[in-house]
Amino acid sequence: VPPSPTPTGMTPATVVPETPPPPERPPFAREPEPVFRPAILLGIISLPRPIEVEAVLKMGRTLAFGAQYSMLPTLSLPDNSASLKLDAAQGTFRWFPFSGVFYLGGGFGFQRLQASIGQMVEGGSLRVNADMSTFFISPQLGWLWFTRSGFCIGINLGVQIPFPREPSVDVTYNGQPLPSQGGPTGLAATANDDKSKVADVARVIMRYPIPNIDLLKIGFA
Repeated sequence: VPPSPTPTGMTPATVVPETPPPPERPPFAREPEPVFRPAILLGIISLPRPIEVEAVLKMGRTLAFGAQYSMLPTLSLPDNSASLKLDAAQGTFRWFPFSGVFYLGGGFGFQRLQASIGQMVEGGSLRVNADMSTFFISPQLGWLWFTRSGFCIGINLGVQIPFPREPSVDVTYNGQPLPSQGGPTGLAATANDDKSKVADVARVIMRYPIPNIDLLKIGFA
């Protein structure tokens, strides 16, 4: 059967194939993660050293390395009869096993802990100084969020385990080192007694682990 004639002035319609729409992005697809993401974190609620700053370099989704410094402002009594100095520096690492915000990690560093107590004896100032500084390791776990805008927020729970060592304890009288014998009457006995008590307390402090906690960390990447 011959095809039907096309009316005068009309041409057969040309069929244009439709371009398929681009595939839809999965609703929960992750944004590409930078290979290296530096950040600065500040400890807002931190123990035992409340002032804390940490430089962190996150590598992909699973690893992060950092350098941290923290301190407790020097504490002293108004009459200068006792004082305490505490600060620490450590290197940290974090492993994000699920490529999310939860991490397992740890740190290795050095803590400087110095304390002194004093009293008036025989008309002079008798002071006992204890240096309990030592290296430590700090196993940790926590959560660290990085937002698209670069804001960071985290929580860290850990424990600081000191390396065992003997504390350094010395006694001064009017600012001068005091030998175990000599000086005004009764001074050596008082000095040795105070030194023994301070050394016993210092050994306890250096022997046992202490919490290393950040209830709130914030920063920017």
